[in-house]
Amino acid sequence: MIPLGVAVPDGDLGGPVISDGCRALLFYRLECAIRSAAVLGVIGAGGLGFQLDLSFESLRYREIWTLILALMVLSGVADGWSSRLRRSTVPTTRNRSLVVIAVLVPLSWWWADMNSSQLFSARTIRRSVELVADLLPPSLGPGGWGDLMESTVDAVAMSIIAITFAAALGLLLALVAARPRIRRRHPAGLLVRVVLLLFRSVPPVIWAFLVVLVINPGIWPGALALAVYNVGVLGRLFAEVFEDRDERSAGRLRSIGATRLQAVIHASIPETAPRIVSLGLYRWEVVGRESVMVGIVGAGALGQLMNEHLAARDLAAVMGVIVALIVVALAIDNTSDRLRRMLR
Repeated sequence: MIPLGVAVPDGDLGGPVISDGCRALLFYRLECAIRSAAVLGVIGAGGLGFQLDLSFESLRYREIWTLILALMVLSGVADGWSSRLRRSTVPTTRNRSLVVIAVLVPLSWWWADMNSSQLFSARTIRRSVELVADLLPPSLGPGGWGDLMESTVDAVAMSIIAITFAAALGLLLALVAARPRIRRRHPAGLLVRVVLLLFRSVPPVIWAFLVVLVINPGIWPGALALAVYNVGVLGRLFAEVFEDRDERSAGRLRSIGATRLQAVIHASIPETAPRIVSLGLYRWEVVGRESVMVGIVGAGALGQLMNEHLAARDLAAVMGVIVALIVVALAIDNTSDRLRRMLR
């Protein structure tokens, strides 16, 4: 089984053109797209995110929890669909899911009233040229190299703190959340899966906004927001790794008198460690990019610097921050790739 959230090169899947791993990955990305749509709505792109932003601005906190519940339901449907598809061995069930997706695509296009002609209108072309002229060449902004370098280091530190906390807590929760193959699921496992769903249903920018309300703006609110969100993501992914593991080694230990905890520590975790570390490193790459989103609401790092430049309408300085973000993302991606290669 291919771990969800890990890119798989073409030709490495084997078997049918659309494998079980690809189908499961497709539904995982659908769940991610639902959360991403909420993030875009916060900056005015409509949907639940836009309504969340309006509720935050008007301090209607009961509405906020209602909208968060709606996000949980949408994410839960995608999550359940993905899990069912991953576990199903009936080709008809899996192919039927693909048919449903094929129907949902044109329906979504119709519901959103997409008008592709706007992309090529004279106004769009003119505004695009003006935007490029305002963005280039990149500049440093009023704070110069000092502010940019400090914010860049803050972004890296934020990502390291967030992914360390998220991986550690996600691993502990995954051990409880993993669905047993034979025994009935313990109520604690169901409760933990609901908690993980809540954590990842709320976009990081919303978690950051909530944390900033009780903690002064800075790196810590951003790190905590990213950590909480990624506990939900990694907890779910780690749980699926444990569900897909080969239980024979743990079974042999149990047969000679080892406790369940000893079997997990000495068999399950060593066997699944490469996939768990690989998923953690993958999420670290994502966290590095997500640090910009939480910074926009006052959680420090490059996002906060970008927000200051946007408020001043200094688009060239915004482009300078974007260049710094690209450098950070490339550095984290390269480091993550090297670490994964060392583990092979």
